[in-house]
Amino acid sequence: LSSFGKGHVIFEKNLPLYKKEWSVEPKDPEDFESIKDIILPTVAANHDIKFVFFFPPYSLHFYALQKQGEFKEMIEFRRNLVKELSKYENTEIYAFDLLNMGTDDLNQYKDIGHYHPDLGKKAITAISSGKGRLRVEEIERHIQKFTKKINAYCSAAGSQCRETNG
Repeated sequence: LSSFGKGHVIFEKNLPLYKKEWSVEPKDPEDFESIKDIILPTVAANHDIKFVFFFPPYSLHFYALQKQGEFKEMIEFRRNLVKELSKYENTEIYAFDLLNMGTDDLNQYKDIGHYHPDLGKKAITAISSGKGRLRVEEIERHIQKFTKKINAYCSAAGSQCRETNG
């Protein structure tokens, strides 16, 4: 593993981190063309196929670097995707944000988004056991916990974290 990632290099290269307190505002599902024009028509036209969607185990650093607006949009995309896919029995959606998979360890990454194959294996294992599944009735709680986890990660980074509104 030590030859895979260089966590300290990733951290230093991507400074500063941005500590954010997010208030997520509802967004119209019609604003997400990929959901409306690609995902939902494909799922609806293929009832005999089971679709398993997942959000990759990106590093917490990846999310900490996002500007407030980018994070809000990503959260709204997730919220809307979970809501819309809940209407179909042939879909499941997973996120590994709250699982103890090592997404806070930058040595698991080549950069802020490309992760070690071991994290991929952990994701597959989680999916096969139903861990990390996002359900419409739990999405708000998931978002709150996820946001707190990112803020805690950022706070742990110390002086490199700072508030931003943009």
